[in-house]
Amino acid sequence: MSTSSTRQLRFALLACVAVLPLSGAAAQVADGWDPFKQKEDTRQRRPAVAKQQDVPPPALPPMDGVGTAPWSTPQGGPPVGPEQPAAGLPPRQPFDRDNARPGVAAPSETERGVERTELQPVVAADAPTGMPSELWQGVDARNVHGLVTRLDIPPRSPAVHGLWKRLWLTQGGPHGSAADRDRFEALRIEALYRSGLMKELLQALDSEKVAGGDPLRAALATRARVGSGDTQRGCADARALANAKGIEPAIRTEMLLVGAYCAAAGGDQAAASLSVELLRAERVDAPMQLAALDAASSGQPMKPALPKRLSLMDYRFLALANSIDYATALDRAEPALLVVLATDPAAEHAPARRVQAAESAARINALDADRLAEVYREQTFAAADVADPLNAQVDPAQRRALLFKAVETERTPMKRARLARALLDEARRAGLYLPAAMMLGAPLEVLQPVPEISWFTETAIEVHIAAGRYEAARRWISASALGDRASTVQHWQVLADLADIKAPGPRGASLVHAEQLAVRGRLAPDLMHRLATVLDALDYQIPIPLWEAASRTPQPNTGHLPETGVLSQLQDASKKKEFARTVLLSISALGSDGADRAHMIALGDAIRALKRAGLEADARRLALEAVFAGWPRMASQ
Repeated sequence: MSTSSTRQLRFALLACVAVLPLSGAAAQVADGWDPFKQKEDTRQRRPAVAKQQDVPPPALPPMDGVGTAPWSTPQGGPPVGPEQPAAGLPPRQPFDRDNARPGVAAPSETERGVERTELQPVVAADAPTGMPSELWQGVDARNVHGLVTRLDIPPRSPAVHGLWKRLWLTQGGPHGSAADRDRFEALRIEALYRSGLMKELLQALDSEKVAGGDPLRAALATRARVGSGDTQRGCADARALANAKGIEPAIRTEMLLVGAYCAAAGGDQAAASLSVELLRAERVDAPMQLAALDAASSGQPMKPALPKRLSLMDYRFLALANSIDYATALDRAEPALLVVLATDPAAEHAPARRVQAAESAARINALDADRLAEVYREQTFAAADVADPLNAQVDPAQRRALLFKAVETERTPMKRARLARALLDEARRAGLYLPAAMMLGAPLEVLQPVPEISWFTETAIEVHIAAGRYEAARRWISASALGDRASTVQHWQVLADLADIKAPGPRGASLVHAEQLAVRGRLAPDLMHRLATVLDALDYQIPIPLWEAASRTPQPNTGHLPETGVLSQLQDASKKKEFARTVLLSISALGSDGADRAHMIALGDAIRALKRAGLEADARRLALEAVFAGWPRMASQ
């Protein structure tokens, strides 16, 4: 299918997600969802509602004729408030619950020593995702579609991507009719597919969480199955859909193409030829796919003009015709294709290509650090390279896989530390530093902070913080306090406490180290403002010297700033505990460059909103990402 035709088909499929039953052309115009118009209408109505809510309900008369409620009005007297006792009553005394007297106001929460905090949201039944049970409150299928189409998928921030993944893997969805639920489940399939979360998507399909007779849902599920290699079930579904009555023309065309592929891949050339004739008779604009089917039947390779973005099904057709240029495919592959190229068992004949695809997917968060580590472990190497991994003459991607395997198998602490440092250096040059650091957390857990590897102290701290192993990081920091590196690594305690929602000790005690960095000029202006922004968003008391040092330089105004209305909607969603809407608006606010390059205003508002909505652990991880890359390191690092 041509590039323009593929794009039109994708848009047609997605458009079906948002189309809900309406009555009449006027309704179609009036009912079109516009987030900005909706926000303006809400703002216009709000004063009248607020005025009505400001009127207190009338107090019920007390049974004994005396005001007993702290805000009631005794007969003939002024209102009784917490600071104004009723006339004739003695001054307020400490509240005695066992001998409470009528007419005496209860003490305030502060007087009783009560601390008010935000209640944590109730976790959903499928607890592994850690998301609240009322995840989709405040939105419907149309709202979610409007929010998702704004986003660059998958999110480039690992913290935000973790939220995004858990959002779609949590069971349930917005309330609505059966048609609404079908459309939402179709959107869930598309979101997981575009994010490259193929393993999770196939598990959801196999568990029948998204099973049903809706044609759009079935078509999207079929495309995912066949594209990932499950031709047995996917091809049967494609044939059934292609012969179904009353389905959208775009869906039928897609299923006819998939059916033709299935016939050719299964060796049924007669059925494949019949399908090609039918497609050409209907003037389907799919030159690359039709040419691939012709090449597969004739046995002659072809040299197609590849589209700018290569989809998973495009790759399947090219593989059918033995016409794949892997270098070009990697450059143009969509996230789902990168993941399949990295994890497809059929690609075992080209191990270097699998590693290259896995690393490309990891750079855009389509493949997480654990899955990248699995691909590394599956690689095999010559005995000479295994014996001397630091000097092995292999492809750069293969070298990183070799170094990781060597770190996991090496028993000598000194050599394990050297191998880990070499891998991190290679990963930094390849744009994979954070995934590599996260992978090394477990292998380096066994290393102890001993004098023989004191040069590795800061690297070990950095790895453990990146991997979320904050206690291990503190162990190295504490050990360094007894040696000659205390003054050079203590500032990492700031990041450990910033990211750890269960950080021990007084809140903000480690900020003295950030204060010292600011006074000594060790914090770059952009980093100083970014640190102050995330600390303020997490409600820390920021040291005055840090504020003063930041105020001496202008606040950076670079990075993605969302369109007008997004930040006010984000604040509104977090206050209402509309969790899914908060997550989606946070992704929209941060943009596609990651937390360390987001606009200061958007970064602060996103962290503040996630914390307010009860997702503080995710807010802290986002705050860590914002400052981790630029955090001061020793010169030797």
